[in-house]
Amino acid sequence: MVEDDRSPVRNPRFTVIDKDPSFGKVFSYMKPEDLGVWAASAVGTAAAGYAVGKYNRGFMMFGAGCIGFAGGCMLAMQNSYARLIGARR
Repeated sequence: MVEDDRSPVRNPRFTVIDKDPSFGKVFSYMKPEDLGVWAASAVGTAAAGYAVGKYNRGFMMFGAGCIGFAGGCMLAMQNSYARLIGARR
């Protein structure tokens, strides 16, 4: 059986540090900019939750802050992973 993969194979634009990084390596290679994005998303969504919450501002701030913390973590990990595999500088 012959596998026919018609998608083009692209070489990485930047230097590949690790082609299959582990979870710990992705966290250890985060730059300060990644941590800033993570913190800004957590603080920004917490502030938005406080502003939007009408009856229970504390609960809304906490819930939105948790969502922002998780989303910021995912975004920071995505940036770090892309840097490790050579897709981003």
